Amino acid sequence: MDVDEALKLVDPKRRLQWIYAVAISAQALPGALIVLVMEFVGHTPKFECHQEGANGTQVLVDACFNGTTEHCDRIVFRHPYTSVVTEWSLVCERASEAHALQSLFMAGMTMASLPIGPLADRFGRRRLVLLTFGLQALLMGALALSPNYGTFAALRFLTGSLQAGGFPNFTLTTELVGPQLRSKVGLFGSVFFSAGILCLSLAAYLITSWRWLLVFSAVVAALSVLVIGVVAPQSARWLLQKGRTRQAEEVLLGMARSNGLTPPSDFSLVASKQEGGSTSDHCCSLFTRGRAALWTVVLCFNWAVHTLSYYGLTAAAAGMGSGRFSSFAFSGLVELPPVLVVTWVLERLGRRYTLSGTMAIGGVACLLIYVLPAVYIDDHGGRLTLSLIGQS
Repeated sequence: MDVDEALKLVDPKRRLQWIYAVAISAQALPGALIVLVMEFVGHTPKFECHQEGANGTQVLVDACFNGTTEHCDRIVFRHPYTSVVTEWSLVCERASEAHALQSLFMAGMTMASLPIGPLADRFGRRRLVLLTFGLQALLMGALALSPNYGTFAALRFLTGSLQAGGFPNFTLTTELVGPQLRSKVGLFGSVFFSAGILCLSLAAYLITSWRWLLVFSAVVAALSVLVIGVVAPQSARWLLQKGRTRQAEEVLLGMARSNGLTPPSDFSLVASKQEGGSTSDHCCSLFTRGRAALWTVVLCFNWAVHTLSYYGLTAAAAGMGSGRFSSFAFSGLVELPPVLVVTWVLERLGRRYTLSGTMAIGGVACLLIYVLPAVYIDDHGGRLTLSLIGQS
């Protein structure tokens, strides 16, 4: 029997499959903290540039004399919360350095996305997930100890490169469940990521120091790695693909024992056509056939647009409403209802129409922000509402 047939036998009520899916998908919660923490750690509050002169002290608000911090004898930040901006005076001509930190994170993630798939195929999904997210938790702690901007920037880039571990994490989730749950568990990550946004908003509100906020994020990330290490087994599908049939059978037999079941004495696994696969396949294989190449290009473009719009709108949400923390939290809360709707729609319309429909709605909402006159969207939260629709 193949893995899907075996799962029906060893976990007929899908209890363990749900547990695995929730435990692994929960990593998206600290993932939200790690990806979006710069919205608070890199926040630029109102500041004053003080310049001493013969006629006393001159003060500029949210600006520097001659546009540079060199002409400020003292920079005063009028805000109870600290950030890397207040720590290293990243204002005026240095303001771009603060913005670059999130770009460095995304650059690291982009570069690591290329080798992460082949590495997961070679060394196993679970092993790579534990390694990347474990190191990422350590780097988040190291970020909190950064003595200067250069060290922080380098560590932020490395942290972003390890975020690519989310790809084998998703693969591990879908490989540990049967086809009945596969479309549902794919949305679990969205739920936990939304919960992570809410958690980050609350933590950033309660923790006034940017260093301790990073420590909090590191602890949450470490706990998620511990949960995956304790709860989730290696992928039986991956083991079977690597010819390690006995180990794959042990994973499934362990599930049977946890459920108090005794599988038949002739229990054995045989790789299905999809699980067997070709060991010579790699990412470039997607471009060897015309139609498959077209699909790949379209989906990659779709993923790039989705990532750009989602993270851009999420980051902008904090500055759109009346309160920075509440607006950011609302951007996470508003994502939860669409997940429930999409789960229902997927069962009826399939992936293609669901994806194209939701992207079209989001695109129209984003266009309306620019098309409608400011008087219609700047008052009563119209801009924030449209951005949240586009994000969701």
